[in-house]
Amino acid sequence: MSFKEPSVSFLREKFDSFPFLFVTSLISCVLLITGKFIGNLENITFTEDFLGSKEHGGFLFVTPTFQKLDDLMLSSNPLLCGILIHKQEVPWAKVFPIRLMLRLGAEYGVYPTPLTSIRHRKPLFGKIGHTVMDLLVDLRNYQYTLHTIDNLFIHMEMGRSYIKIPLRKYNDVMKVINTSNEHVISIGASFNYQADSHLVCVQNEDGIYQTQANSATGDPRKSKYHSVQY
Repeated sequence: MSFKEPSVSFLREKFDSFPFLFVTSLISCVLLITGKFIGNLENITFTEDFLGSKEHGGFLFVTPTFQKLDDLMLSSNPLLCGILIHKQEVPWAKVFPIRLMLRLGAEYGVYPTPLTSIRHRKPLFGKIGHTVMDLLVDLRNYQYTLHTIDNLFIHMEMGRSYIKIPLRKYNDVMKVINTSNEHVISIGASFNYQADSHLVCVQNEDGIYQTQANSATGDPRKSKYHSVQY
């Protein structure tokens, strides 16, 4: 296994002056910083300064989906793109990365999320504040988190909502149900590639959480979209 150093070196030259795109193959991720495998919506975090700033918290890795990658020199598929995240965004990257991914997309007008990183930007999430997620996950010590089930989707259409559960995940769903209390069942859903838009959690300057929709085309949403739990 080898890391394509020339392409990465070129990108590093842009760190100090331009938004940058950090791309690596899944195989190369084995050797990336931590020495362990890194997959979609996983992260690495920094404990020291990075790129000359204490505010850079790490990278959130995402698989490109609907983003335009024309005229870019990329490694062969499958790809992971690393998005530079703020230190205050690290808790969401660790416990509920899809929330941060979609929030980045809503901020920069890219669906579902941008693949370029902007240095010295303001954090998109601040103090945790009042949120039901604070009861469902440990946003401080990461001792427990929300159980996310692959290929489980939550769809919302006009007048109805429904949950799509793959048959092969039946045991996983029952495990979540059996370990939940009688009043609350919390499950993390997956990103739905068939939806035309997604709900996005936005925290305003007062620390209040609000919801808005981000669509694949920027046009008004059509038949259904994936609801992100809050």
